Amino acid sequence: HVLRNAGAGYLARHLPKDDDPPLVSPVAAAGATHEVEFKKRPTGIFRYSPGKDGTGAVAMDIIQKSRYPGDPTGQAFIAGVQEGWVLRSVNGQDVTGMPLEDIMDLLDDEVFMGMHQALTGTAAKQKANVAEKATLPMKVVFQEM
Repeated sequence: HVLRNAGAGYLARHLPKDDDPPLVSPVAAAGATHEVEFKKRPTGIFRYSPGKDGTGAVAMDIIQKSRYPGDPTGQAFIAGVQEGWVLRSVNGQDVTGMPLEDIMDLLDDEVFMGMHQALTGTAAKQKANVAEKATLPMKVVFQEM
């Protein structure tokens, strides 16, 4: 991982919010599923939240526009990804029982990992990525709660 300093504004935007729904087990998601193909990184999902046991990932903030044709940060918005959808699988690999940090390794979300390290003080005791970075295009299945 590349170490990055995170400013107070960045942390305020990415930390859990008071109006976030209560954490649930991502395994409990039973709604409709949606497969989305992300061709580039970043995908446009601005913030994830773990399930109640620290595993799984729930999309919490989606960038709500695409600034230009091919804008990678508009991919989730254009695909219709919604806040509260559970991340089910990445390129066919079930991620509902994985720790959030490992899912972020898989998605190659360095911005999220930099914020997590700033919050937990884990920068000094860095661990190797547990999950290999997913290949692009990345097929991600989300499931509604």
